[in-house]
Amino acid sequence: MTVDILPRAERIIYWIAGIGSIANALYHLRLESENFQRTPFSENTLTPGWAFLGRKQDLSDVEWGRWRTLTWQLLFFNVLRIIICQSCRAFGFKEQTCKFFILLFDASILNWIMGLRCVLLLLVEAALIYAVSYSNSIWAIWIAILSMTYSLNSHSFMVKKAGYLGLYKRQSDIFYYFTTAEAFVHIGLVSFAIEKIKFKSVHKLSKKTNTSVNKQENDIVQSASQIDMPRKVVKRKRDDSGDVQNDICQRIQRPSDLSSDPSFIDLLYYILCLPKFFDGPIFTYSDFHEQEKAFYERSSPSIPFKDIFKGLFRIAFWALFIEFQCHFFYHSAIGSEAEFVRSMTLTGIIALGYYQGQLFMVKYLCMYGLSCELLRFEGIVPQSSPRCISWVFSYTDMWKYFDVGLYQFIKRYIFIPLGGSHSGFLRQAFASGLVFAFIYFWHGASTALLIWCLGNYAVGLVESLGIKIEKSRMGVYLFHGSSSFWSGLDFTFAFRMQCGFTDVTNIWENSRKRNRNTAIAVCYSLIYHCQHL
Repeated sequence: MTVDILPRAERIIYWIAGIGSIANALYHLRLESENFQRTPFSENTLTPGWAFLGRKQDLSDVEWGRWRTLTWQLLFFNVLRIIICQSCRAFGFKEQTCKFFILLFDASILNWIMGLRCVLLLLVEAALIYAVSYSNSIWAIWIAILSMTYSLNSHSFMVKKAGYLGLYKRQSDIFYYFTTAEAFVHIGLVSFAIEKIKFKSVHKLSKKTNTSVNKQENDIVQSASQIDMPRKVVKRKRDDSGDVQNDICQRIQRPSDLSSDPSFIDLLYYILCLPKFFDGPIFTYSDFHEQEKAFYERSSPSIPFKDIFKGLFRIAFWALFIEFQCHFFYHSAIGSEAEFVRSMTLTGIIALGYYQGQLFMVKYLCMYGLSCELLRFEGIVPQSSPRCISWVFSYTDMWKYFDVGLYQFIKRYIFIPLGGSHSGFLRQAFASGLVFAFIYFWHGASTALLIWCLGNYAVGLVESLGIKIEKSRMGVYLFHGSSSFWSGLDFTFAFRMQCGFTDVTNIWENSRKRNRNTAIAVCYSLIYHCQHL
């Protein structure tokens, strides 16, 4: 494998351009934050912050605030859950026995947080999908799941559901926790049901294959006894029949990764798993089940305590960083005040958009990262952390590497069954369209989500079409054969370089006026460049 290493001078230019662009964006957002603090809008959105900083703090990010509160509430119970899991393992309990005890613990904690009716509703949904899976119809599974998801998008259904669950008289945070967790549960139900159907179809076909092969062997033996065929020939034909059987079984078993038929206890253990219940990440059932099974079957499973605590320290650092930066950058509060946004400069609006996307990535680094590190105590291999948006070159890669669990789900259960990328461009475009339709529907089906999904879909089609053209004869000739200029030119880096030089110039000019804000912006840009470490 050949790796292209750019000249050192060129790499330095790109680093200066990248850091300069980010520093300029943060500088303008810092100015807008100072302006926002002096407006009447700040009275409802900013609260007193850390005493030693002497500044107000932006705590208007609802998602982050609720995750922080819930994390502290569940800290003791997550530690207790790890102790129970390891104790069951140490006493040599069987896999199903361990899962049963841990499932009772998880259900008890969820009952304490959300209430009995919320847990019972999830159990009813799980029992319904488990029953539908016996129809061996993947279409029936999708219809049932989409009907459940519709209840999360319909206002009338949500009002009735909140009334039944008795959440009007309680805190609104409880209903937020439940609806978010229910969306993740629906993903888990789809994955479980489809994998169960695949396993049953494989097992059924393999039994038919065994019956037909055994019948073939009996016919051969009977014919040999009638014509006095040599036993060596019969044995060879029997071996050939066995080879055919193995080949057929291998071909049949490829669609399913399960080694056993999952039970209802396996389903509940999967969807009610406390570390990933409220905030994810998404694990396909086949990955989750097989890793859990391997963990309980090993006589002495090794737990990488050093790596786990290293990961927890990293998450704690970025969580504290988010809390700290909220004293200087009021991005969430500004974004919630449309009137103030209209008064901002174009550079400030661009900086606000960039910063919100960057903080979104850091939030999910903490939320997904904490769940993954806790699951490592149970032998679950952690997924890749969300990739920093400042380092993503292709927007297709953004979908692949930002939320790895969601990408694996839509690829395995939607994109590939509809044709994938190996059935022509039109079939790929159709499959991608249904993927984004599901993402739009699953996330809430709002107007803003529709615009967001359409934009993502359009960019993905353009990139896929560009790859097709590049691999065609014309593309090979144009980009690789006609001139070395085309093969060496990187339009994206060239654009970033140009913007970077412009931004560095702006920072230098503005630094004469406000050196303190510039220094803060440069420091934050350096920190953000370290997020991929």
